[in-house]
Amino acid sequence: MIQATGLTKEFSHRGGTVVALRDATLTLPKGELAVALGPSGSGKSTLLNLIGGLDRPTSGSLSVGGTDLASLNHDGMALFRREHVGFLFQAFHLLPTFTVYENVTLPLVPLQMTQQERANRVTQALDRVGIAHRAEVLAGVEAPAHGIAVRADSGINTVADLKAKGFEVKADDITNFMAVETGGTFSPSIRSGGAKDGAVGLAQFTGTAIDDMNRLRPKNDQLTRDGLAEMGFDEQSKVVTEYLSTALSRKNMQGKEISGADLYTAVFSPAAIGKPMNSTIYDKSVNRRNYNANRSLDTDKDGKITKAELTSRLTDWANRGAELRG
Repeated sequence: MIQATGLTKEFSHRGGTVVALRDATLTLPKGELAVALGPSGSGKSTLLNLIGGLDRPTSGSLSVGGTDLASLNHDGMALFRREHVGFLFQAFHLLPTFTVYENVTLPLVPLQMTQQERANRVTQALDRVGIAHRAEVLAGVEAPAHGIAVRADSGINTVADLKAKGFEVKADDITNFMAVETGGTFSPSIRSGGAKDGAVGLAQFTGTAIDDMNRLRPKNDQLTRDGLAEMGFDEQSKVVTEYLSTALSRKNMQGKEISGADLYTAVFSPAAIGKPMNSTIYDKSVNRRNYNANRSLDTDKDGKITKAELTSRLTDWANRGAELRG
């Protein structure tokens, strides 16, 4: 059973305090299937991080399976996660050179169990989801005829596609870019709400970006928010590649170093592509409308938004991921 009372989580951010979760109370019986539903920024991920033992609440109480998480130290939290929690991230993090069996076995290695007990658990898990017959197939094999139908990380596909067009991008930068996109940082955004084929709103573009792409598309192949939401994961990934390729080409970025910040700004401020991080992108005295639309990013309140400030969400995401990976 999961019991939470008055859970609140606050973060210190650039001299201020951000309340990511406020006074959350819930009780979930063992075996119940529940969905955390809400708009971007409402605290869903924060709540899941607390329940999963990835973070601690600022205030409130939390018990998971009879364990008081607030009473655990750093090592205790690690042991709790190891023994009781499984995380399924949007990027599956499978090791492509490991077999399906080995990928499933890996999280069980630190647990105190015999080799036979571990083998039994892996076999049971694979059988439960109907892929026991593919246990010895490499997880990196995509074709269903050859083994497990594991979709390759969309970031890796996008890297390959962009490199084929002459753009030097890094897999980590693409992964972070897509993770922030999926997190719903832009408004208006496109959410798939769990559309077919595992689509999770990967191609979340501003309305301006969609209009920009449509100017280059045939009349009978125009993008719409509803259409993007209905696309499968792979289709959305191709749209991401299409847009990035177009935006980078306009700035003649072929053969040049392309940073994660360049990818991020391509979505809603292509003028920032290729510029230094201290460059002013929005100046209140020059373009008040664009500045006002992004004024929350002006952290030093000087009436100017630099590329570094514009991409701070991406930077925060990447740093947070690095912290969680240790």
